[in-house]
Amino acid sequence: MQSAEGRAYGCLFCRTRKEHAVAERIEKCLPEVRSLVAEREKIKKVDGQSQRVTDTFLPGYVFFEAPIEMSSHVFFRSQFMSHGIYYVLTDCNGNWKLQGEDEHFASWLFRYDGLMHFSRAYRDGDRVKIISGPLKDVEGQIIRVDKHSHRGQIQIEFNHMTITTWLGYEMIDSLEPSPNVVEREDL
Repeated sequence: MQSAEGRAYGCLFCRTRKEHAVAERIEKCLPEVRSLVAEREKIKKVDGQSQRVTDTFLPGYVFFEAPIEMSSHVFFRSQFMSHGIYYVLTDCNGNWKLQGEDEHFASWLFRYDGLMHFSRAYRDGDRVKIISGPLKDVEGQIIRVDKHSHRGQIQIEFNHMTITTWLGYEMIDSLEPSPNVVEREDL
C-alpha cells in the first residue's frame, strides 16, 4: 500500500510522551497533513482483572502523510517547535519522504490508523495460525509466538534501527465467521 498520488509519508522526532500533542498540533495547523502515533493494543492486569490498553511502541516518533511538494521546514515554525518537535527525519539529500522499507513501515501504520490492534488467530494442531490483522501483514517478520499470553514478537526495520516489539492476537474457535464479528473491509 502506498500513499495516495501526490502524497508521501514522513516521520519526525519529538519529545517523548508528547507524541499525541505534536500529532494533534500538526493536524490543527496543517489540515492537509495527516499524522499519527504508532501504538499497540495489549492486555494489562489491573487488580487481577485483564484490561485492554494501548501504549506507544515507538516513543518520540510521529508519522505523517503530506503533499509531496511540502517542505520539511514547515515543521520548524514556532507553533511546532514550542510543542517539542526536534527534527524531521531526512535522507542524506535532505529529503523528508520515506523510501523503501521505511515507507512500507509507515504505510503499514497508516493502514491501521497507527493502532496495532489484536490480530485474529486459530489453533491448527500445536501451531497458531494468524488469519487477519497487523500480525498477518508481517507474518514473515514474526520471530517468536507466546501461546500463553497470545502475543507474537516481531522484528521490523525502521530508520536504520531494528525494532523488536510484541503484538497481541486473540484466538477464535474456527474459521467460520461469527455473526457477532464485524469485519472491516478497508483492512
